[in-house]
Amino acid sequence: MERQSTEGSVFRPATTGLLDRMERRITDQKCTFLTSSNYMNEASTKLAYLISSSLTARGGAPLYRSFLINSTVEALSGAMKLARQTSVRNKRHDGGWILLIDAKGVFAPFVDPTSQGVERAMTPHVVVVPSALEAMEALPEHSWSAVVVVRDGSAGGSTDELEPLLRTVRSQGGMVVLCDSELDLGDTSLFTGPLSADVLVYGENIGGHQVPFGCFTMTEQAYEIWNNDVDCYAQTSTFGGNTFCAEVVLAALDEYGLISPEQRRTLAEIDADRDTMREYWARYINPSMAKMEMIVGMHLEVERASGARLRLDDGREILDCCGGFGSNFRGHNPPDVPAEVLAVHEPEHDYYADLEEFLTGLTGFDKAFPAVSGATAVDQAAALAMLANPTRTKVVTFTGNFAGKSLFAINLSKEGPQVTESDEDAFRPYYHDLVYIDPFADDAVHRLQQVLSSGDVALVWFEAIRGGMCQRLPERILSTVERLRETGGYLVGVDEVLSGGWRTGNDYLAHRQMLTHVDLVAIGKAMTDMLFPISSVLCTQEVFDRAMATDAGQVAMRRRYFRNGLGAHIAHHALRQMTDPAAHERAVAAQRILEAGIRRLAEESPLFGKVEGRGAMLRLRLNDTYFPFGRSKFGVLLEMAAAQMVFERSGIFVFMLRFLHRTMTTEEDAREVVRRLEVGMRGVRPRHLYRFMASRMLFAMSAQKLSGVVAGRLARPRYVTGK
Repeated sequence: MERQSTEGSVFRPATTGLLDRMERRITDQKCTFLTSSNYMNEASTKLAYLISSSLTARGGAPLYRSFLINSTVEALSGAMKLARQTSVRNKRHDGGWILLIDAKGVFAPFVDPTSQGVERAMTPHVVVVPSALEAMEALPEHSWSAVVVVRDGSAGGSTDELEPLLRTVRSQGGMVVLCDSELDLGDTSLFTGPLSADVLVYGENIGGHQVPFGCFTMTEQAYEIWNNDVDCYAQTSTFGGNTFCAEVVLAALDEYGLISPEQRRTLAEIDADRDTMREYWARYINPSMAKMEMIVGMHLEVERASGARLRLDDGREILDCCGGFGSNFRGHNPPDVPAEVLAVHEPEHDYYADLEEFLTGLTGFDKAFPAVSGATAVDQAAALAMLANPTRTKVVTFTGNFAGKSLFAINLSKEGPQVTESDEDAFRPYYHDLVYIDPFADDAVHRLQQVLSSGDVALVWFEAIRGGMCQRLPERILSTVERLRETGGYLVGVDEVLSGGWRTGNDYLAHRQMLTHVDLVAIGKAMTDMLFPISSVLCTQEVFDRAMATDAGQVAMRRRYFRNGLGAHIAHHALRQMTDPAAHERAVAAQRILEAGIRRLAEESPLFGKVEGRGAMLRLRLNDTYFPFGRSKFGVLLEMAAAQMVFERSGIFVFMLRFLHRTMTTEEDAREVVRRLEVGMRGVRPRHLYRFMASRMLFAMSAQKLSGVVAGRLARPRYVTGK
């Protein structure tokens, strides 16, 4: 049996307490994944309150807001994004320069993995120095959006040494970011801000290095530029709203005596009253998003979650067709996990080696690299690709692509389906050599051929099926990428974080029905089993060998950094269940029933137009004749209102009309989804949706009685639960 080495990993072997905690949650059918970072829940709320009140009690600002995500790397990225957008908003011409003091060099490899230098790095304009002395020497070179100080108990110099540096940066309008991810839980300086930091970053350390976790905590003033209904979505993560990781962090803080009696009383109040929880969630996490959640009904209180069913606090049984935006492989709380994973888990065993062996056998790729989210998987894949093609720098992608919101992944999402920043080039500078092509433009093939034939393209990266729109890229685009690959000398990378895992058909990887040769693939959501954040990158032996020849140390670091035994064990078990031929056949047959029913609804209802996607990855589009607003803000609000109407009338939980039912579904569930849609949406006309949306807007304006009058019977349930 291969033993797991924790050297180089940010995680430690799972403790008995961690395994017991997960078993209790599964047994009690607690909801772990529902939506992304916008899931209003007790665990996240309590943790954000606890961080804020701890900082305030130790001399900090009166209020802090926290964004919870999956790793220190992502949290640090979010803090830098905030600083850069603040500079843009304030019309500072500082070029987005970040001065990062990192004595141990923990984060430098993630900034510039190919050693191209600050202008050509994958995350440009980040100057990394080991001490306050070197930082002072670099200070006159630029105006700075922020200075980031990584504290590790000894690094970066004393407060006295840092003060002149910080004073200068602040006088220019820059931010001060304190990264405390390298401090131990027992360090007395944890949750203190001696540098009056605008932003503090925490990571896996405050969860005892047990689970994927990161957060960046902002003063109310620093957060203000994101306090609106667009920028509040600037930093979200699919797994950021998971309740398990937040609960683990809370338990670790409690174990180290970091919760005061007064704080404990407030935590009890949050647990006891749903309205108090919502109030605190809005105050300590995201006030603008909280307002939107109330408008579109995303503030669910889930009492129990099992398979595809959610039992709400009011007794209703809801069918979940969202599932953590597609993380619902087998549904909520698979009952076999306690006995077949947790009870037999050996903390020292290298379960990621088992997972890698299974994935490579399943897919035909040769190597797998660990990650903890879709964004970290994309970052891992891009870094490997650029290391494997070191003489080139150009990256080609397509408009409509979404890759995540980390500082590199945001390059591949900038022209994507989500409008998440209100300032043009909010997070500049972006990667220096990036080409976007509209795959549906008349001249798309001509433009693509020109770029790919130039001889300087390192990587072509895309979603073969665009997750946000459930839309396949045109065949002419895919065939052009394939045809010119060998002569063009570029690598092909495909993002299957959402489309993979049999979600769109008979193959684990959807692109294999479209492309013959792919060099790297990012995968993720299907492996979580709705329990634990995990993702991976698959690559060929050729890519691995070429990357190793460029920088073996960088490749070795990426093989180890996100390696987590429990996550890998859960993922391996889940994948093995789906490869049972009979179970697989039943799931695909059920997907066909679901797809046929939703397409039939679209044909029969004047409210809807066509259906995009296939299998368990479907987007029900509004009828353009009556709703000609596209991806405008008003169009997005209409989609959200329509999804809420489906929820109220049909008892089906969807997000923006994306039907992402669990992949390994049953015929019974599929038929029930179709039946509820047919009953609930019967007789609904376009004018009814406009009226319903108006009622939600009135609700947001606190005119709740008038809202009910305007909505009339439109929001009343029409489905009947059961058979």
